[in-house]
Amino acid sequence: MKDNKQGELTKTTDLKRPYALCGRRCYAIGTQDSFWPDVGWHTFNEMGGIWTHPIKVADGIWIGFNQIDEGCEGFNPMRRGWLRECDEFVVGDWGAWVDHKWENIREQTNWGITGKLAVERRMFTCKDEPAMGTEVHVTSKPGGPKELLMYVLTRYDIIPTWCSGWPDPISLEAETVDGVVVVHGVTNNDLPFAYGKWTAAMAFDTPVSRVAIGDDIWGWERTTGKGMSVLAKIPIKLEPDATVRFVIAGDHTGEKGAIETATKVLNGYDKYFDEKVGWYKKIAEEMTVVETPEKLLNDGYSWGKMNLEWLTQTSPIIGTGAYAGLQDYAQYFTGDTVVSIAGMLNCGLHETAKDAIRMLAMIMEKNDWRAVHAFVSTGNIYDPGSVGETPLFAYYVWETYKWTGDEEFLKEMYPVCKKGLFDYLLKLPTRDDIILVDFEDKPDSAVDAGCPTHMAMGFLAMRQMAERMQEWDIVGKAGAQTLRFKNQIEEIFWVDEFGSYAGMVDEKLKPQISDFEKEKGEFNHMPSVYLAHSRAGEKSRMVSALKRVDRPMSSNKLGVFLGISNPDEGGFMPYSTNMAAVGAFNYGEQEQGLRFLRGTAKCLGHIMPGALPETVASDGDPNKFNLYESSHWEFLQLWSAALYCEGLVWGLLRVEPDAAWGKVKMTPKLPEGWPYAEIKNLRIGQTRLSVRIDKGNKATVTHIDGPELEITIQDANDEAVYA
Repeated sequence: MKDNKQGELTKTTDLKRPYALCGRRCYAIGTQDSFWPDVGWHTFNEMGGIWTHPIKVADGIWIGFNQIDEGCEGFNPMRRGWLRECDEFVVGDWGAWVDHKWENIREQTNWGITGKLAVERRMFTCKDEPAMGTEVHVTSKPGGPKELLMYVLTRYDIIPTWCSGWPDPISLEAETVDGVVVVHGVTNNDLPFAYGKWTAAMAFDTPVSRVAIGDDIWGWERTTGKGMSVLAKIPIKLEPDATVRFVIAGDHTGEKGAIETATKVLNGYDKYFDEKVGWYKKIAEEMTVVETPEKLLNDGYSWGKMNLEWLTQTSPIIGTGAYAGLQDYAQYFTGDTVVSIAGMLNCGLHETAKDAIRMLAMIMEKNDWRAVHAFVSTGNIYDPGSVGETPLFAYYVWETYKWTGDEEFLKEMYPVCKKGLFDYLLKLPTRDDIILVDFEDKPDSAVDAGCPTHMAMGFLAMRQMAERMQEWDIVGKAGAQTLRFKNQIEEIFWVDEFGSYAGMVDEKLKPQISDFEKEKGEFNHMPSVYLAHSRAGEKSRMVSALKRVDRPMSSNKLGVFLGISNPDEGGFMPYSTNMAAVGAFNYGEQEQGLRFLRGTAKCLGHIMPGALPETVASDGDPNKFNLYESSHWEFLQLWSAALYCEGLVWGLLRVEPDAAWGKVKMTPKLPEGWPYAEIKNLRIGQTRLSVRIDKGNKATVTHIDGPELEITIQDANDEAVYA
């Protein structure tokens, strides 16, 4: 993979892997060789293609050519030459667009132009419109044709997002309306949300001489599903090149919106393209930038924050949030979202963080103030949630307030947090004062699962919010609950034999230790990793547990294993590795934390250029991705990126903002052997700062814009900082 210029990555080998091209209202999933294979399991074989949530509009788009000669009218499928595997794949301008390039068209059918034609297909999804634009640039080489018939075949497949509560259309119907191809999802059902009016539309900037419509029209590739093909024939003149543009759009409320969007984006193609590129460049250059002597770490941060934007999606029904991952987890999760909030905030994506929290709160209200584990872009709840997600929600509401200083946001979210913690959480069944946190919450459950870390985090945040709201009775109640759960962590879950914390206790409140752990004399340290990330554990114990994570059965140079593992088997999630990194930084173990972050950064581009995946095989072999794909792993994952970004800034600067009161504390710490590190454009409320750390942990803070802040620089050598 070549890094051509800032924000551009190129691949010429191993192109059968997937990619995602994302906008906030439209995304496309195909493979880097230019194909659109059936992928996914939530809706089997349907999670790829082109989506304008809450509906999918197409399986894919294929390009073909034929010479205009010998009186051939051009619709004989044996005479079409379809573009097959491309020679080069490019992710450009930080993922604002992708290119597929065919440098020399190879002989693929009897079309007689081998080596005489080069083609580039550039696609972009709009920033805020449910549309994708495609530009096909065709160049005739010396001795090549002067005229061609170009074919655009689109396989429309209009279905709702999985678990939407909406059934698939019973059929599709296609027509042309004022030169725009329009495809309708047809149903006899009388359902809400304008069901039965779902529509896709495609508009062209070059005259189409003929359109063919049918279920059995195919290009080089076939897909499954109940789709319909539309084949457009476009004559082009090559002098020596030509460019054709077209836009596909979707709308779940009817053809008017789809047609208007397609034609609007086509007519303003350059404007919408420049808007997307400009927004991505703003994120890349004007939001937080980390510069260190290690390019690997810098690239991880730069692309990590772009991953967060790629997964930011707006539903026209429920608003803006962040999907957990692609291809299959194109849905909203409370747990995945909230643990990604800190990364969004230190990247400068403050509005995204607030929008995502507000969406979660809206769905909580439908779920009796219990944070929902998973819901889809129609607002339909897929999984009502596990206990720990409600206090996590409260914790990250407080984090969002600290970074943004948005008083109205706090006033809006405070009652949601209070209802979630006191009206829902504290009324759950308990045994011996332990809240049962398995999914069914049964008082007679055989196992009280999970360390009460999240409860300690949530009630601590509740106490701090109540202080700002001056509700002193809540301050006292929340403080007591915080102490209750912190005591439980130390008294019940610590396992002295292994110098670590357990994740589960049995019905007698004794830590559960598996036969495998007893046999190996080793322990699953992931519960300690999560506890270290939360800063809820006692310091000396946490340092002990974190040191054990460095053992061969727990981690290697690429990351922290999901459990105890043979180093040559299994796999790990960058999410867990990043959790361990933040935990190490929390307790002053900077070199350990950086080792973990380097492991995650090595996973960048593991499947898709610029993307951090959900999981990686323990030996880092990307060819094993298919094994993980069958186990539902994602090639682009929200929390893999967010926790990396959180960790790198925290590990270097330990920034603790209080934007509402115009204050910020920092504890700069330069890693051993580094001459400098710089965090630029750090956004705290309406203020942006740049901080340079030089040898001796000397910090130079530069005010860029916004109100002046009261800045406190703490000594990194002060052990009390990490208590």
